[in-house]
Amino acid sequence: MTSKDSSVNRSEPATRAEATREPKGAGKRIRLWAIAGSSILLAAVLSVAITLGIQSHNDQVLSAQTAQSESELRTLGAQIAAIKDHSSGL
Repeated sequence: MTSKDSSVNRSEPATRAEATREPKGAGKRIRLWAIAGSSILLAAVLSVAITLGIQSHNDQVLSAQTAQSESELRTLGAQIAAIKDHSSGL
């Protein structure tokens, strides 16, 4: 009987340890999901940063075009005023 008791006692701690530990495959799956989640989060952050950078660049280009158009319109307005003044002087 002692041999049976000793074998039961040896198997019980192993069973308890196995019950508290996760299987090896589960640890790999958790690690894989963590890597996948981190990759998705990184991709989202990068795409937002790239989008904001492109939008900022487009805003600067549009501001420069607006300033150039304003300058051209002022010049054209001055030419029209000069023509009107010349025409009304006759």
